[in-house]
Amino acid sequence: MTVNATGKPQRKVAKYSAIALLVVIAGLLLSQVIWLYSGSNQWELEMDQNGLKIYSMKSPGSAMKKFKSEMKVKAKLSAIVKLMEDPDVCDEIGCRDSKVLETVNEQLRYHSFVMDPPFPFRSREFVAKVEFLQDPDSKELLINFIAAPDKVPPSDCCYRVTHMNNTWRFKPLENGELQVEYIVDTDEGGAIPSILLNALRPQFLRDALGKLEGLMKREKYQNAEYSFLKS
Repeated sequence: MTVNATGKPQRKVAKYSAIALLVVIAGLLLSQVIWLYSGSNQWELEMDQNGLKIYSMKSPGSAMKKFKSEMKVKAKLSAIVKLMEDPDVCDEIGCRDSKVLETVNEQLRYHSFVMDPPFPFRSREFVAKVEFLQDPDSKELLINFIAAPDKVPPSDCCYRVTHMNNTWRFKPLENGELQVEYIVDTDEGGAIPSILLNALRPQFLRDALGKLEGLMKREKYQNAEYSFLKS
């Protein structure tokens, strides 16, 4: 009769490997819980380049950060509204397949567009209610982009985003400029890790907002007029 002398050491290696794997998994889960419930709930500066400031805010209980961008531009409020309505702009700022789904009136529309996250993640489809509101006293323009995932049936092309509550504020200044504030409160959802989305957002905002003033100066936006808008 022969005895397999290697059987016992092999079982020990498998046992210790399993224990090590469980320790790693437990550590990852613990770090995720710690991250989820961390956060100062305060805006913190992440980037300050060429007049563009980008802040992030981590709130306890949320894995996704909110982001706020601030800058100044020289543009007319009517040009901004026309720009925000234009589906062709999407291709120039990192999204695609933008469509106007419904125009309720001058101040309320429904849009959809698609964004492609890094491989191997599935494309994200956004369906948004877009509201244009102006304060009659300060003339400040507020534009809300709010997720409306049930506005149209889901598409097989993409994962439909259900959480988006983004806001643009354009405050007129005395020198003809506008103070711009853009807050991004979006969770693309699905299997994309929040740590990846949080890391990529500042770069995307820098690239997109860096084109904003140049886009607003295009001739097709200059002669737009809206009855609700006072300059």
